[in-house]
Amino acid sequence: MAVMDEFREEREKIRTASAKEKWKYFTDYYLVWTLIGLAVMTVSIAFLYSVLSQKEDALYVSLVNFAPLDSAENRVEKAFSELALDDIRHSKITIDTSESIVAGMREDDMEQEKADDPSLSEIMKYSYEDEQKLATLAMTGSMDMMITGEDVFMKYAMQEYIVGLDQVMDSERLKQYEDAGRVLYIDKKPVGICMDDAVLLKENYVYDGKGSPSIYAGFVIGAAHTEMALRFIQFLESGN
Repeated sequence: MAVMDEFREEREKIRTASAKEKWKYFTDYYLVWTLIGLAVMTVSIAFLYSVLSQKEDALYVSLVNFAPLDSAENRVEKAFSELALDDIRHSKITIDTSESIVAGMREDDMEQEKADDPSLSEIMKYSYEDEQKLATLAMTGSMDMMITGEDVFMKYAMQEYIVGLDQVMDSERLKQYEDAGRVLYIDKKPVGICMDDAVLLKENYVYDGKGSPSIYAGFVIGAAHTEMALRFIQFLESGN
C-alpha cells in the first residue's frame, strides 16, 4: 500500500504542478528515454525503407571504353527497362560506362609513350584500377555482359572471364550469328558477337579506345541474366 500511496501522491503533484514544473519533471525523468526511443524508431524506419525500396538487378552491362553522348546512358537504360521489365519499381537495368582500359600496347612501346606523354602514367593507374573493378564484378557474378573493342575484349577472353557463346544460347541462335559472320573465335571457341552495326550503340555512345577496329559483346563468367543480356543485344541492334 505504501508504494501505491506514493504513486498517487506523485500523480497528484504532477497534476497540480505548473507548466514549468511539469516540463522540468519530464526532462528529469523521461526526456533522455524519449530521445533514445525516437532515434531507434528513425533508424528502424530508414532501414526498412532501404530494404523495401531496394531494386533487384535484372541486367548489368559494362560498356568498356565507351562514353555516352549527352544523357544517352540514362536514356538507353530507361528505354530498355520499360521494354524488358515487368516491374521497374523493383528491378533495374545498369549500363556502366565508367571503366576505361588501355590494352594492346607492348611494354616497350608503353614506356616510350610515357616518356613522350607524362600524363600516360596517370591514365595507366586508372586503367589498372578499372581492370580490378571489372575483375571483381566478374568474379562476384555481379556483371552479365561486357561490350568493348577487340583489344580489350581479347584480353578478358584470354583470361577466361568471357564464356563461350554455346554456353548461353542455343545452337540455332548461335548459327544465325555465325552465318552472318559476326562471331569472334578464340582457339575455335565462340566467345564474342560483333556489334559494329548495332544502331542504338552507334547513336548513343562513342568508343574512345585506341586501335580496335571492331566492337564485341561477350557474356561474363557467372552471369545470372543471360536471356536479358541477349535481349539487350537485340535491342541495341534494332531498338526493340
